[in-house]
Amino acid sequence: MIFPPFYRSGQAWSGLVYGCARGGSNNPHPCVIRRCSWPPHPRQLSMPAPSSIAAWDTPGLFWDATAGLSWDAANPPPQPSHRMAQVKLNLDRITRDERLALARQIHTQMTGNADFPTPSPALTALDSAITALETANDELNVLRQQAKEKTVEVDTLDAALSQSLRDLAAYVQNTSGGDEAKILSAGMSVRDAGAPVTMTQVTGLESSPGDDSGEIDLSWTPVHGASSYEVQSSPDPITATSWGHAGISTKSTLTLTGQPTGARCWWRVRAIGANGPGAWSDPATKIVP
Repeated sequence: MIFPPFYRSGQAWSGLVYGCARGGSNNPHPCVIRRCSWPPHPRQLSMPAPSSIAAWDTPGLFWDATAGLSWDAANPPPQPSHRMAQVKLNLDRITRDERLALARQIHTQMTGNADFPTPSPALTALDSAITALETANDELNVLRQQAKEKTVEVDTLDAALSQSLRDLAAYVQNTSGGDEAKILSAGMSVRDAGAPVTMTQVTGLESSPGDDSGEIDLSWTPVHGASSYEVQSSPDPITATSWGHAGISTKSTLTLTGQPTGARCWWRVRAIGANGPGAWSDPATKIVP
């Protein structure tokens, strides 16, 4: 049923539409109260002529069809937000080219826009700023490309010059016979020979049976600056004169062959460098397989 207050203006009116459960308007459990208007919103009630009475017939929000009322079951349109919108540009998060594109877009859409009749700064000033940056940016891109090409050219010329100097240094080295004064007279420097490295004592010497009878595998910790290693062996027991030469190795390993099978032997190693040999290692022992 439509209740006042409602106000008519020609065919327009507004009021409350009231529906209750079965049993008539005296039922103490009303179902719904809707504020409606004529003409109605397309998604709300389709209303009859002003002052028509709609009787509630059955539960479930069913209106008497003879009254000309219908409910489309759709939600009413969302109410507009009262929150004030804020402009967002994010200029610091986009590239220069993207800023230029954004500026052009804003200039285009604000030109002749009735909502913004007097822009500040003026759109002519904005257009001048856009054009100036576009011109300078284009010039910068050209210079960057030229710089890349020039860098490749310079690197190639630099490599060619370096190779020429190496070839000339080899010629001076061979022609001078290693004479320092002659090398210096060619405008070149000589390498620092450096102080000879003193060989330290070999450590970590270990002995183990080889693959065949009479073989012993030796290994030790490398010494910095060593050019080779000398190995000596001794029968058991060790005496002042029992040590004898057993082999030379340029690595920190050596396999000895022809050792006396079944006998206990001893071995020691020393490093040899430009400044002579270092101290002998502590000896290692093993019964030869």
